[in-house]
Formats: sequence, structure tokens, C-alpha cells
Amino acid sequence: YQRRVRGHVQGNMPMLVLLLLQGLMLSEARLIGYHVDDETCSGLGNNRTDQELRCAAYFDSLVNLSASLKAHSAGLPSPLKLIVDAGTGWVCPIGSGVQCFNMTYGGETKSVAAHVVDLSDEVVLMDYDTNPTQVIARAEGYLAYSHSPKVVNIGLAIANLGDPAAWWQTRSEAELAAVMNSALPALRKYPTFQGYSVFVGGAWRNQSEHSPAPQGTVFPQSGVWYVDHAVILDTALRDAWLGWARSRSVSAAYIAPHHGDPILIGAGAKNEQLFCDFIRLADKQGIDVSLYSSPDVDAHFIQTCQ
Repeated sequence: YQRRVRGHVQGNMPMLVLLLLQGLMLSEARLIGYHVDDETCSGLGNNRTDQELRCAAYFDSLVNLSASLKAHSAGLPSPLKLIVDAGTGWVCPIGSGVQCFNMTYGGETKSVAAHVVDLSDEVVLMDYDTNPTQVIARAEGYLAYSHSPKVVNIGLAIANLGDPAAWWQTRSEAELAAVMNSALPALRKYPTFQGYSVFVGGAWRNQSEHSPAPQGTVFPQSGVWYVDHAVILDTALRDAWLGWARSRSVSAAYIAPHHGDPILIGAGAKNEQLFCDFIRLADKQGIDVSLYSSPDVDAHFIQTCQ
């Protein structure tokens, strides 16, 4: 077999193999895993029995999802991860004055936070605040407990442009970056700290386009909750989003493929191919894509988008 390279015919087999491997690497799409947001179990409140029932069901669901991800990882370049959104109050600190209690699961009694770290591969802590000191204080329980290869992302929030900001939302892109950079040295002391996540990606991008942070602002590595499906399915909008993501050091995107109009999986081959193209280009740029969905529902997509 021969291949024409730069106008010349080459019959060198090692070179041919290298070129083929390079082509495969460029075309590979890497979906890293599945994302869970279930806040029915927290270990908080006055009804312990209710929480025990809810948490037992929640922990079982995480175990079952992990097993499903393992089964659907067969033949993939790397195993699918379980990524879980978690609440700051789930740590249940002693002497906090908060009505909370630990849970027994799998023969071990510990906080909901500890169980979630144990049962997942990655945690995204919904640590929304504008005070870096508070962000650090609430994150430390998770970071101190977690251990490699577990990782923890710290979630912050930004208000929509023109909307009044809640107390837990940063008011601008400049304030978002300031909170990130202020908390960063303390968070980096923990080996399992992976970066930030921003709720939500659309609000952040809107702020950055109409009221950007000052030129030269440094943005630490961050994931984003959600990407507009219309952006994913329009190549021009997609490329513009990827350019913005590169400029803001976006390193992950959490996408709900079955929620939104149009849906990305199950609505025909064209949408699925465009979604797969988005995942491939994002991966090439260093952006990990995970889905709010079920691997059982998306089985065909998992295997074909590779």
C-alpha cells in the first residue's frame, strides 16, 4: 500500500503506520463520563429516618451507575468516570450548630460527603460564594478527605448580565476571576484539587462578551455547567464557543443531551454526529465532556462516538 505525501509517493511502512495513527488520534472523540446531580440526600434536617432512606437509595444509585459505566467502558480508550455534584453542608462538621448526622452505608458510618467521595471518581462541590475565605473553608472538608485518584472541583456561580446577583453569585467576570485567584493558593495545597467549575457557562460567556474582565486577567482552569445545544449543532457558533473557552481556560463541560431543544442524542444521526464532532474538538482542546444522562440510554452513542 502506498500513500501520496506532499506530492510524492511513499511506500515506507513505518511512516505509513505513523500517519494512520496520527489520523486516528485526530478523529478520536473522548467522552469522559457521566454526571449526577441528586440533592435529595444531604444528612441535613430534622427527619433522620427520611434522610436515611433517601441516602441509602442515593448511594445505591451511585453504586449501580458505577457498575453500568464499567460495563459500557468495554472497548473504550479509557473507563467512563462517575462525576457527582455535591453540597457543602454534606460534610456535617462537628460543633457547626447545623442539624446534621452521619450515615451508615456498606458497613461504614461517615458523612454524606465522605460517602460521595468514596463512591465517585470526581466531585464537583457547589461552593457558591463571593467570599474566597468562605469558599476555602467549605471546600477543605472534601479536599482533606479525598485521595488520589479522586479529584475535587470547586463550583462558583456568576449572575446573568443585567440580572440582580444573589448573595452567592459573583456579579461580573472580573469578580469571578478575583474570587478564583484569591482562593487558588490555599486550594492548590491539596493534591486532589483539580480546578473550578462555573454555574452556568452561558451566563459567564454573556458577561465576558458584554462586560469582560480587564485585559490580562488570568483565568484558572475551570469547567462549565451546560452548553447551549444550538451552539453545539451550529459549526460557526461551536467554533466561536471553543475560541471563547480557550481564552477562559475552560477545561470541562457538563452537558445534558436530552434536555433542551433540540436534543443531542436520539434525535437522528445528524445531531449525534455534530455532538460527537463537538466532543472531539473539545477533547483536542483539552476540554473534558461529561453528560447528565444514563449510559444505558446512550449506549449506541458511547460506542459510535469514538
